[in-house]
Amino acid sequence: MLRIAAYSLLGSRLLLAGVFLLAGVTKLFDRAGTGKALREFGLPAALAEPLAVLLPLAELAVVVILFAADLAWYGAAAALVLLTIFIVAMITAILRGRKPDCHCFGQLHSEPVGWSTLIRNVVLALVAVWILIEGRGAPGLDIWSWLAGLDGRKKLGVVAACIMSILFLRLMGRVSSESEATAVPEPVYAPTAETNHAETHPAHTTGIGLPVGTVAPDFELPDATGKKRNLASLLEGQDQILLVFLSPHCKPCQAVATNLPKWAREHERLPEIIIVSRGSTDDNLEKLKDTDPSRVLLQQNLETAAAYDCTSTPAAVLVGSDRLIRSQSAVGGVAIQQLLATCAKTQPTAI
Repeated sequence: MLRIAAYSLLGSRLLLAGVFLLAGVTKLFDRAGTGKALREFGLPAALAEPLAVLLPLAELAVVVILFAADLAWYGAAAALVLLTIFIVAMITAILRGRKPDCHCFGQLHSEPVGWSTLIRNVVLALVAVWILIEGRGAPGLDIWSWLAGLDGRKKLGVVAACIMSILFLRLMGRVSSESEATAVPEPVYAPTAETNHAETHPAHTTGIGLPVGTVAPDFELPDATGKKRNLASLLEGQDQILLVFLSPHCKPCQAVATNLPKWAREHERLPEIIIVSRGSTDDNLEKLKDTDPSRVLLQQNLETAAAYDCTSTPAAVLVGSDRLIRSQSAVGGVAIQQLLATCAKTQPTAI
């Protein structure tokens, strides 16, 4: 019985160590993608950049501690702390109606946050809890000693099991992505042939917007009436337009949505205001009652906002008729109000 318990604890430690090893290594080799994912979860760029390095290092440290029998209990505790942070961040994102890319396993396996990723982390957290409860006095066999004692055939079996686990993770992510795509059949960002790929897809995003003078990324999104709109059609007959990135489940965004008509009335001859939001048409029309539905575009997740490096909402940016970015990204209600006042072609009129 004791031998079964020892091998059960060993298997649990191997499971956690394997997951954290894969997560840490893949994140470390894709620090730019990890930083982007952290910013999409709401972290400011100043924190996301160092955490893109510190997080995978912490995951790898958990692996090292789990491998040592004398320290395995502390490794499980550290794993539980990290998993709890991940779970809280995912629940917060889901409740806010956001679907940032979890980037759990770097470029090997990445998917928008959803119930499948949340359940996976909860299961791993329960494994860590079980190790903490059952392994306080006897955390099981030493992994290095156990591996050294295996014959060649059993070592090949361990390698095969690791490969099968990786394939299972990729298959699970593919099934999850396909089911979400079926449930929400909305178009995703697709650059046109005339868009300069190097300029509209920066290799390293910062969350603070594209530089002034950059070619604005093209997009094709449905408006709240169902009509497809792209950048060219929005700019037709306009000197410039103001793209405002919102989310129907973001409280600061709701405040901006409520105040936008008022701010617009305070100025004359403002540029056309185009809202780029996410979520269902009904959710957005309920929050944007005073806005022309043809001026409300719906992205699937944050694909268009990410192309403009405006993943922190609410945010706004001016785009000229020459398809160049004409302003720095204004993040927050106050900054958006100031941008409207700056780009107004006449002095504010009395209310």
